[in-house]
Amino acid sequence: MRFKEQFEFHKVPEWDEHYLRYARYLEHIEKLVKKMTRYGLNNQVSNQYDLSSTYQVVINESEEEKETEIPLNTLKVFPNDDSLSYSSPGSIPENLDLEAPLLSLSTDIKEILVEFVSECKGINDFYLEEKQRIINEYELFYKRFLNKINSVTTMINLHEDLKLYDIDGLGYSSSWSRKFVEYYSKFSWLDGFAKINIVAMQKILLKFDKTLFLVKESKFNRKLNEFIHTLPLSEEKGCTDERKKIRNSVSKYYFNNKKNKAFRFLESTLSAHKSEDRGQLKLLLGVLIGLSFILGVILLTPPKENHYFLHQIKAVYPIFRGTLSFIFTLLCCGVVIVFLKEFRVNYVIIFESSPANRLNPSGMYILTAVLMVAWLICMIGEVAVLKDYLPYKHDLFAIILLYTFLAVFFNPLKIFQSVIRFPAIIATFHCLYSPFSEVRFLEFFVADVMTSLVKPFIDVSLIICWASSTDEDNVFDTGKCHSKMFWAIFAWYLPFHIRFWQCVNKWWYTGDAFPHLVNAGKYFASIVMICSNYFYGKNPDLRNVVLGLYLFATVYSYIWDIIMDWGLLRDKRMLRAQILYPPRYYYFSCITNFFLRFAWTLGFIPASYWPDTFRNIEGLTLILAIMEIYRRAQWSLFRLENENINNYEKYRTVLEIPRLPKD
Repeated sequence: MRFKEQFEFHKVPEWDEHYLRYARYLEHIEKLVKKMTRYGLNNQVSNQYDLSSTYQVVINESEEEKETEIPLNTLKVFPNDDSLSYSSPGSIPENLDLEAPLLSLSTDIKEILVEFVSECKGINDFYLEEKQRIINEYELFYKRFLNKINSVTTMINLHEDLKLYDIDGLGYSSSWSRKFVEYYSKFSWLDGFAKINIVAMQKILLKFDKTLFLVKESKFNRKLNEFIHTLPLSEEKGCTDERKKIRNSVSKYYFNNKKNKAFRFLESTLSAHKSEDRGQLKLLLGVLIGLSFILGVILLTPPKENHYFLHQIKAVYPIFRGTLSFIFTLLCCGVVIVFLKEFRVNYVIIFESSPANRLNPSGMYILTAVLMVAWLICMIGEVAVLKDYLPYKHDLFAIILLYTFLAVFFNPLKIFQSVIRFPAIIATFHCLYSPFSEVRFLEFFVADVMTSLVKPFIDVSLIICWASSTDEDNVFDTGKCHSKMFWAIFAWYLPFHIRFWQCVNKWWYTGDAFPHLVNAGKYFASIVMICSNYFYGKNPDLRNVVLGLYLFATVYSYIWDIIMDWGLLRDKRMLRAQILYPPRYYYFSCITNFFLRFAWTLGFIPASYWPDTFRNIEGLTLILAIMEIYRRAQWSLFRLENENINNYEKYRTVLEIPRLPKD
């Protein structure tokens, strides 16, 4: 997804004319490239000579002060037209007249750079003026607020006048609490305005440097970046102090000095879901409750004939178990997005997704509910058939469920939440060839999620076996597909294979052995563990070796989760210098992640310890799948939060990410 669309998404409409004209500078660069191509400079000169040497960044300082920070008002950019006699003329073709083209380019680039620097200063001036205006307005409002409090004679009147959620038809400003939210939002918008403009400025400089000067981190780029970072616009704290004052006031007068409650009140969006989505969700929830009740009644009702139907369901059970795991995955995705939106982690920019089609929890919940309705209907039908209440073949409802899922996920029509389905399918296919092309954050993230879906993928391999079998194979009575262990191991191995080569690919592109090769070692350890599991199935004497490999791979992965993926425990602090979630979330997740990582140890408990019913329907496999999907959802929250703050593995060209705008 192009940054141009993301830039438009983050704009506050009222300030539209004060944002950097990003598209305009892209057009300028494109015209310059065409001009260089027309003059023959692109291939004949640019590859041999750094054009940035024809320009100087002049600082009106003494030689002794050049190493200090660059003052805003002393930075000037202009072409050094006198230096067009190059120091290495032998590298330029003799029959190429450079002087006229380079003079023309010098003039064009000078005009663009002067315009760019001037516009950056203008944006910075607007930011300072708007910030001061909002501060003045808030101080005036706060004085009126304190006067109101001092004029109240009783606590009852105070409560009535300052209540949080009053609805009065007198307009937005009639509620004191709403005014606090309004000013808090304005300061948040102003922070977003500053951050997204800084990102846009850096993007333009990178394109300028990469396209025209062909030198990584040239002096030209470095000096202009220094100029940008001297602007008050780029200060990291932004309006943090102003928002903190508002939080303290709301905490004091509305929440008995409970700052966490005040923070949640001020940060919460006005509505988590659209009204039409809420109606659909309520309807689907009612249907789900009714179907769940019917399924419970049928399960408790004895079959017409005295036979053990649980053995018969074993052949088609992977279909119901695998589809249920995918449904739970969708539900977890919806919950994760709710948390990201609540704490304004900007997943739109992190995933480079389209702002118009960005993921939303309502869509996830609706898709989850629709699929769950289909699952319950088919499960009711399957149990009714196996108990001889319906005169159909044993596999009828399993086939219906399978085709329903395929139709919902892979149909090309813009229905059934296509804005969710299409990007997910495309990203999954990209993962298959991403080891052979540059890996983006989205491909890495999807492949990591795939490693937690190995049990559903194993079920997919069993489903393929089941679909390719015939009644003559007696597959429904014997569970023949469960004996084909190779394909189950391959389905388990494939996601780790993809991630291993993605890490190697990332090392190849960046040249950074750490962390990419070390991360590849983590997945290689998992691959060795998976292969050992295959041989363990043929030779039970390898139990201790397999157990040791499991322990090594699990500890390796857990340490990587905490320190590298979540960015915790790197400094002297227990957590890290900057966090977006409450501290208790991190402590809880570190502990639960540890136990969930070791959930596989339940598989080493002898089968005789489990109830017969639980063992016959392979209930442990479903429980382990659900636990791993939950662990991955938990991991996703902190991995995305860490990516919003840091750029440790360099998936982005710039560090800064603006906060996610409120709905």
